[in-house]
Amino acid sequence: MAFRNSLPKTATITTFPLLAPDITNPNCTNCCLPITTNIKIVDFVLPRPSDLLRHRQAAHKVDNVEYLVKYAVAIERMKSLPADDQRNFMQQSNVHRAYCDGAYYQVGFPGLQFQVHKSWLFFPFHRWYLYFYEKISGKLINDPTFALPFWNYDDPDGMQLPTMYAKSNSNALIWASQTQNMRVG
Repeated sequence: MAFRNSLPKTATITTFPLLAPDITNPNCTNCCLPITTNIKIVDFVLPRPSDLLRHRQAAHKVDNVEYLVKYAVAIERMKSLPADDQRNFMQQSNVHRAYCDGAYYQVGFPGLQFQVHKSWLFFPFHRWYLYFYEKISGKLINDPTFALPFWNYDDPDGMQLPTMYAKSNSNALIWASQTQNMRVG
């Protein structure tokens, strides 16, 4: 309510609908998701209230060695899965790239990219994406309570690359091509 009352009387807020991605006509070279017809679709079921909740830590404050090892092992195992396994690290990366990097056009608009980052779908998509990424990670290390750390931009100490991602090139948490760009910029 406070937000609405703080807007000037002349302020206008607009948004545009985002249509479904046209998966039959991709605009990508290596990140499009495979079109499969033999996969059984399973409806999402909310966790039971009795299920253990995951506790996410601010990435810049993580200093628990056991947690860091679990996280690194989860990533290593994800990277070592067969390339065609949908839980594979690159397959997971491709899910994000397909919907957030303009890999598809919108249905009926061949020149208009489907781009989650520029729409109201930003938060729901990433919440869904990280939920399943976290579940895959936890399953790979046999820890149903495993939680990804979050990047806390609200804390001045959290406004820089967290140590866990910058320690060494042998660290499974580092994706070399992205890390080099982050260190330079």
